Amino acid sequence: MAEKTKQHFVPKLLLKRFSWDDIHVNQCLIRKGLEIKSVPYKEQCQKRYFYGSDLHIENGLGKIEDLIEIELSKIINGCLIPISKPSAECLNDDNMRLNILLFIYIQYTRTLKARNIVDAEVSRRFELFKDKDRENMSNALIEASDDGGWGMTKEHVNEFINSLRVSTTDPFYHIFRVANERYNKNKHLKSAVIFNYSKLPFVMSDNPVLNVVTVFPEHVSSFFMPISPAHYLFYFNERYFNVDSDNNVIFTSDYDEIRYLNTLQCENSNINIYTSRLGERCTMLDLAGDNSSGGAFWKKINGISLSDAYKNNLSIPINGGHATKVDAFKN
Repeated sequence: MAEKTKQHFVPKLLLKRFSWDDIHVNQCLIRKGLEIKSVPYKEQCQKRYFYGSDLHIENGLGKIEDLIEIELSKIINGCLIPISKPSAECLNDDNMRLNILLFIYIQYTRTLKARNIVDAEVSRRFELFKDKDRENMSNALIEASDDGGWGMTKEHVNEFINSLRVSTTDPFYHIFRVANERYNKNKHLKSAVIFNYSKLPFVMSDNPVLNVVTVFPEHVSSFFMPISPAHYLFYFNERYFNVDSDNNVIFTSDYDEIRYLNTLQCENSNINIYTSRLGERCTMLDLAGDNSSGGAFWKKINGISLSDAYKNNLSIPINGGHATKVDAFKN
């Protein structure tokens, strides 16, 4: 029981792949500056009883993670050396593709930032409810006060209504139920891995799944998630996207593309960015920089493009309020 009091919202199976010694990762508190320091990865992205003290959700997540760790290893081991015919043909297996997609949906909704967004939305809707129904609430309270002899004035009632707050209890039961519904509607998404064979690594954040929404006649989601400094998973709707891959592998060594994905991780993060071991002179500006402006998302990523019939549609880099601009990159 004690070892499960600290519950990870980014699992160790992802964090450890950015470690060079099975102990440490590099961490950057991206909202506070660009300093990088070495920290133990096992202590990152966790909160006490984050999913509840009954351990029901925590145990369920653990079973999923055990399965996914094996499958992510297959992908990474198939893409190690560019000249050795890297392959992600394993993603053609529907069970594997769908298992990882479910994991991506769960990861997208299980982080501290995702929970904060839900809490903020619940509070916002409650405030709207209070404003809309304030007169009825006020009249009912004054009537009750008169009947009970409490002596409440309209001013007292308004102060009381203003003081009311709402908070969520066990929100992940609802959050994961919605995630599962969305997953069931998107089982048709295909998958590939972006293989980075340059010397500039991918980074990962404490909110690692990027949901890039493209506006067609409908809103179409595509998911990106780093699984190592050299590998990024990509899930897409083949009706809308042309993906130039070789055995489900998209190759890149383009520093602008890599920095662009890294910048999106920084913008999508809550607090922390994690990196692998870096060269002595390598900085966060080298890894990311402010490359998110100037051009549509899909034009930035080699090997991925919109289908001709939809090429003029709008891409929205990050959906649902998950993006906050990183001012630290501005000069």
